[in-house]
Amino acid sequence: MMNKNYITRYLILVLPLLFINLNAQDQVDPLEAARLANSAAEKAQAEADAATDVAIQAAAEKAASEARSNAIQANEDEKARKLAETEAAEEAEYDAIAKTASDEAKRKIALELGLDDDFSDFDDDAETEDADSSGGEFTVLGFTLNGGLPIYSATFLTSYSAGVTGGLTIHTSYGFNVGSLAFLTDLNVLYVDYGVGDDSGLDEFAKLGVFAQFRTNSSEILSFIPAETSLHLGVGFLPGNGAGFNAGGGLALPLKNLPVGIGIVGNATISQTSDGQLTGWLSAGLGISKSL
Repeated sequence: MMNKNYITRYLILVLPLLFINLNAQDQVDPLEAARLANSAAEKAQAEADAATDVAIQAAAEKAASEARSNAIQANEDEKARKLAETEAAEEAEYDAIAKTASDEAKRKIALELGLDDDFSDFDDDAETEDADSSGGEFTVLGFTLNGGLPIYSATFLTSYSAGVTGGLTIHTSYGFNVGSLAFLTDLNVLYVDYGVGDDSGLDEFAKLGVFAQFRTNSSEILSFIPAETSLHLGVGFLPGNGAGFNAGGGLALPLKNLPVGIGIVGNATISQTSDGQLTGWLSAGLGISKSL
């Protein structure tokens, strides 16, 4: 009974308060509601604008960073390209200077020794080659005077007394190419002293001969020899004997600061005899060359 009275009293107190609160909520001021709604909308718009600005700023910063990186890389690439071009040009210039100095040194030594290796007048192409071989400008380049002794004589000459041999060679600029070899034409006046006694009954052996020789610098072919070398072939005539053939070579001695070139000269000569036989000899000696 007592519990029922407590519940009745509680309901009497609470229910009126509940009705009063519900009635208050039903009577909210419309202006206040509008103000709250507008404030919420402005706050949401401000947050949206802020987010947009942040996104725009981030995109701008990223684009600026990429543009800066690209500009720096392009500048570095351009510097590297220019540096490479400069280094390549310098290397080419150094190579040209070195080649010029090397060619000049070789040419000077060869000219001093009468072994001119400057074949720039004889171009490798066929047109220039034909022009040179058909008769270019004829110029005397120098002279070589050589002397020596026979180191071997064919059987026919063993009956003769062997004396000195020698010759005068006139070097010219007239020449031609055979493959990679360039030949210059020389005129050689040969002297050989095979004498007979007054009572020997032997015919006199010609002492002079004139040969047209074709000479080439063989330093590249004989590159294992640490000196300038040359080879020559020639055909000629010995008055009183007949036709002759000549082959030989020269080895320049590396002597510097001399007004002339000095080298070792070797020759093999085949000659007709006065009675139509063939004979020959090998000779060796020294040569003195002077370039003009």
